[in-house]
Amino acid sequence: MRRLYFSRSGNVSAIRLSVSVLVSAAGLLPAAANSTGATNLIRNPGFEEVTKDPNGTYVPTHWRLSTCRAVQAIELRLDHVTFHGGRRAMRFLRFATPPHVKPFGNLSQRIEVAPGLKACEFSCWVKCKGLGLPKSETGQIVVWCGILDRAGEKLETVALGTKARNLDWKNVSKTFAIPEGAAFFLVSVPWPYHHEEGGRLWIDDFSLTPVTQGEGRRK
Repeated sequence: MRRLYFSRSGNVSAIRLSVSVLVSAAGLLPAAANSTGATNLIRNPGFEEVTKDPNGTYVPTHWRLSTCRAVQAIELRLDHVTFHGGRRAMRFLRFATPPHVKPFGNLSQRIEVAPGLKACEFSCWVKCKGLGLPKSETGQIVVWCGILDRAGEKLETVALGTKARNLDWKNVSKTFAIPEGAAFFLVSVPWPYHHEEGGRLWIDDFSLTPVTQGEGRRK
């Protein structure tokens, strides 16, 4: 399991670098159909397909995982016990670390924007346990869909989120218009390094589906 550590001073540059690497390294992914019959642009949205990485660890097919090697701070793992649908979900686990440790983990997938696509609905299911800042009553869950141009520059970011310390499965969604010049979507779950108290986060059943232009206003 890979792990990734960033110091306080290196957070911004490291995150930008990771986005650049993901854009250049990820392959283009064809569309699939979701459970409602609508076209789901995300491949393996419920993490049902798995492959072995070079270390012999099972990881979700079509997804890129980035975690820390330098310090045991964050773990990304397929969970076969706690899931929303199917047989698996992705679990983020934050270990207890010293206050100066600012870890960062990421789960992501890149998808090509089809010509003529005007609007999409982006959604997923989230669950958490024990999230929060020190002396805070709530933690924050954020899931991103970056909209990139052909050069990999970010045109816009669509963010899904909810604030909770403990939360049973909840669907979060947003409908958005696609800006001119869009070439790729970069779906990403960056584990929030500011959850210093630790906690667990589960993600399952992503969906990114085209909608008619009239529906492409932000909800």
